[in-house]
Amino acid sequence: MEVLNTREIATVIWFAILLIWAVWKGNAWPALRGVARSFFKPILLRSIVAMAIYVAGSVWLLERLDLWRLANLKTTLVWFGTFVLGWMFDLKRWESDPDDTVKTTLRKLLSFTVIVTFVTEFYTFPLVAELVLVPVVVFISLMAGVAESKSETALVTRPFRGLLSLLGGVLLFYAAWRLVSDFKGFATASTGREFAVPALLSLLFLPFMYAFNVYSAYMMVAIILPIRLKASGVAGYAMRKAVLSFGLNVKLLRRWKAALFNLGAESREDVRRIVAMMQAAHLRERHPPPIPPEIGWPPQAAATWLSDKGLPTQGYNPQFAEWRANSAYRKLSQDVLGDSLTYTVSGAELAATQLTLTLNLDCQRSSPTPQASLDAFADATLSLIVSAFGEKAIPALRGLKNRHRRTRQGLATAQLKETEDRLRLTITHRAHVEPKF
Repeated sequence: MEVLNTREIATVIWFAILLIWAVWKGNAWPALRGVARSFFKPILLRSIVAMAIYVAGSVWLLERLDLWRLANLKTTLVWFGTFVLGWMFDLKRWESDPDDTVKTTLRKLLSFTVIVTFVTEFYTFPLVAELVLVPVVVFISLMAGVAESKSETALVTRPFRGLLSLLGGVLLFYAAWRLVSDFKGFATASTGREFAVPALLSLLFLPFMYAFNVYSAYMMVAIILPIRLKASGVAGYAMRKAVLSFGLNVKLLRRWKAALFNLGAESREDVRRIVAMMQAAHLRERHPPPIPPEIGWPPQAAATWLSDKGLPTQGYNPQFAEWRANSAYRKLSQDVLGDSLTYTVSGAELAATQLTLTLNLDCQRSSPTPQASLDAFADATLSLIVSAFGEKAIPALRGLKNRHRRTRQGLATAQLKETEDRLRLTITHRAHVEPKF
């Protein structure tokens, strides 16, 4: 294959034009200096060098197997700049679980989209057409993103998405036509390598990905422990204890780190106690024990009751004077301060005793609450009532319609409260004890 195809040449030309324009206007230098300073930080350089050495070893292995040749150098460099560096600078990665990272990457590599993308990028238009196509696609993509981010412009999102789909269809049709008319020119060993090299390098990079995520998680813990555990030798002991107790289980490691802060650990005994506590919690999640109805709901089950409503929780963990499982905010609109839903499970270590579903309202809005937000809250309310009350769900739903918005059915009480900034459903078990902070 050629060094650069016409689409890549067009992209380079437009990037150079934008860079020259930004430098000429004098606005780009501070940003470029900031990027350079960040890039040349020792910890970042060490990471990039380690990745480059690992990738070089992978390339050597593929070359020995006759799966990589010098003609694939450009593809390899592009893959390194997009896949490897893109993964490294993804901020979400620092809080992700290594197992989830590997599974997500594998799903992408094995998807049909990879083949479609390769074919559409293999066959490009003449340079003049690409010089027009590249900025048009970028402009439409940016406009679609801006339209989605604001509720007042959400109506124009569909036309922009439609244009993108149309352009994608044109590219796919053109590539398919070229492929059919010149299949012999496409079905060559060099084309096969061009397609296989990024996928094979990505697969070979997965072990490094996993190990680097684990290493990063322990490094963050090592930085934070001395801040929390100030007694002599306790931070070092806690680090050794964590490595021996949690191993590759990064998710449990992070939960333990949070518990150290929430429970006020100070001594080695506190460290051992919280390690044992989190290991026991992890074991209960893998093999949930039976929970007598008289003491509450099974925490592991309650934490998942609204997962299908977009409200999965992050785990049932000790938080100061009680145990809690919190969901992330489920945004109900694209506005910065738009309505959102949250779900919280709280109670004792062995049993959850309070469930809270909250519709957080946009206080800056002068118009009534959108019906879509109320419908989302009602849908989640129905699901939670059914899960918490079981056969008494229908009487509980009827009871919430009284003027007090409160009903007691069996061992639990449900109450609806509305204020200026929220609408909240609270289901409280008879065994619930209010925490003393």
